Amino acid sequence: MESEPGTTLVIGLGETGRPLLGLIERSGARALGVDVDAVDVDGRVGLMHVCFPYDIPEGSSTLR
Repeated sequence: MESEPGTTLVIGLGETGRPLLGLIERSGARALGVDVDAVDVDGRVGLMHVCFPYDIPEGSSTLR
């Protein structure tokens, strides 16, 4: 028996989180965006994305 996928949570709706939420919603998946205000989630959570801003240090190997 296959289980039904849960809601995808995107935590942080800034410059990364809001577009990510839009992409997930357009794919047809159930998604919920959470920012400063708390929300209640019906059912189980299948996936959670936490998006927060950060700076990549100049010369970082991440950019290579």
